[in-house]
Amino acid sequence: MAAETSPRRGRFAGNRAAPWLAASVALALLIGALLLLLPLGMSASCSNAPVGPSTGTAVAETECYQTRHGLLEREGWPLAGIVLIPVALCAAPLLAPRRTRRPVILGAITLLSAAVFLGAASIGLYYLPVVVTMGIAAARH
Repeated sequence: MAAETSPRRGRFAGNRAAPWLAASVALALLIGALLLLLPLGMSASCSNAPVGPSTGTAVAETECYQTRHGLLEREGWPLAGIVLIPVALCAAPLLAPRRTRRPVILGAITLLSAAVFLGAASIGLYYLPVVVTMGIAAARH
């Protein structure tokens, strides 16, 4: 009795780009979560407290505090919606019909590349690996 091999069926059958597209969605989601939750910023504050009697020659003691905060703490929940835009761009090719998937991938790469370039001074460069995985997906499609 010979073992039968059934061809893969389904929406992503024979699509070599699908694993790379799924990886880009997962990577964009991971980068977005890390950007929101990791303490990336720091603020410091100092105050002078007088020591000794309240005469004109009292020496002031300086107390300084440093606090670390994440983007979510500093900017609030509206930033979470902005961070989800790259995730949506990466997921769009997975939702597109097979015949239009390549143009959607190229459009997503173009928009993500523009966002990486324009946001390079802040958080844009963190999404560069997502652009690379999308490029691999486009090459494999």
